[in-house]
Amino acid sequence: MSEVEARTGIDKDRPVHNVTIDTIQAVSDLMFAPWVQELKLEWLEVETGRVLARLRRQPKLCHFSPGRPDFADRSSMSGQVLMAAVDTVFSMAIATGESVSKGTISQNNNFISAANTASLLVEAQIQKWGRVTLGETRITDEESGRLVCHATSTFSMNPPQRGGGAMNPPEKKSA
Repeated sequence: MSEVEARTGIDKDRPVHNVTIDTIQAVSDLMFAPWVQELKLEWLEVETGRVLARLRRQPKLCHFSPGRPDFADRSSMSGQVLMAAVDTVFSMAIATGESVSKGTISQNNNFISAANTASLLVEAQIQKWGRVTLGETRITDEESGRLVCHATSTFSMNPPQRGGGAMNPPEKKSA
C-alpha cells in the first residue's frame, strides 16, 4: 500500500466517483497538487452534481496592484486564485456522479466584483451530465451574498462507472 493510500484510505489506481461529504477531503488530498491544497478549501456541502466550499482570504492568495490604492493593502484575492477555486470545486462536483472526468475542456470566468472579504463561498452545480458535462460555479461573499465571480465550465467525461471505484470497491463474490 502506498503512502497516499495509507493516508487517505483511497485506492489511487481506481477511478474516483460517487464522492460524498464523508470522502471529499480524502479525495481532494489525493487528486490535487500541493499548490491547489494551499487554497485550504473547506468542504461544506456535497450532493450529486453540487458542491459548496468556503475559501478564506489568506495574505498569500491576495495581489498587489501598483497605482491602485484600493488594492495597496493586498486585501483582494487574485483572479488566479478564484479560477483555481472554480476548477477545483467544479472538479469535485463532477466527482459526485458516476462518470469519471477526463479533464477540463473550458472555463469561462466573469469577475463581477473584488474578492476583498474575509471568506467566499464557492458553489459548483452540474447543469448537464454527458460525454461533455456542463455546469456553473458562483463565488459569493459569504457575509453579504454579493456575487464576486460567475463561471461556466465544460468537462470531457469517460462513460459512467458502476461500482468498483476508489471510494466503493467491488463487492467480493462468494465461492
